[in-house]
Amino acid sequence: MSSKPIHVNAQDGLRALRVKLHTREKLHYLRRYIDQFCIGTKKWQVRNYIDLFTGPGVNVYEGGEGEDKSAAFEACSHKHPFTQYFLNDIDSESTNSLRSRISALKLDKKVQITLRSDDCNRVVGEFVDVVKRKPSVNLAILDGFGIECHWASVEMLASVQRMDMVILFPGNMTVVRNAERWSQEDDAQLDLFMPSKDWRKVWTDRRQGGNSATANLLNMYVAGLRRLNYASEDAVRTQLIKSESGQHLYHLIFASRNPLGSKFWKQATGRDDEGQMSLPF
Repeated sequence: MSSKPIHVNAQDGLRALRVKLHTREKLHYLRRYIDQFCIGTKKWQVRNYIDLFTGPGVNVYEGGEGEDKSAAFEACSHKHPFTQYFLNDIDSESTNSLRSRISALKLDKKVQITLRSDDCNRVVGEFVDVVKRKPSVNLAILDGFGIECHWASVEMLASVQRMDMVILFPGNMTVVRNAERWSQEDDAQLDLFMPSKDWRKVWTDRRQGGNSATANLLNMYVAGLRRLNYASEDAVRTQLIKSESGQHLYHLIFASRNPLGSKFWKQATGRDDEGQMSLPF
């Protein structure tokens, strides 16, 4: 089960996504990594940004706490922009608002933008086919509302040689809340999201491991990424995101085959949005 997005108007009059305050920390990490990636790879001739859940480009925080650019719009706005953007959101009104915001940036005509409104699992193959045509460095953001992005889509992205990924793993928000029901279904959503159906055994054995089911499912996902040639010690890292009250909500999973990417991620997550030192899970 996924959270249903709530849309409001931003200060510019266009559609925005209403989000909770804990989203600010997530965006802080994504913004810092995008910045370091753009600067660190600016000499590459082809630099691709892929975002399968772009939203409308602006997030408005609950409680009148201001608004922020989404990761996709942040990437488009960078002073050293990517050479190609592959952007998607299943909601066409959101992609229309994002298109308007990108148009206002007046990017160099050499910057290529593909903007789609479809199921992420249908467009990812198309995006990857184009990316593979030229040597490139690449960053993919998979920041959905739940478990919409299938493992097969992650595998397609990972088939690109120089592909960094940031994936939202909604452990306590979606996976654990629904795992009991899904474990009783022959063809469950979680079968498509996880690397294999072995998650069912993890869930069945959860009573023996106390409250470790969330961590074990996360570890299974990480192990799946390592089998996709993200195998070095620092190639995959996780970052816990908590609610304002301290409740564990979800993890950002970072994957890179380049030691420089891992270094950038450590720097990006070294401090949270309030300047406090951040510790990895």
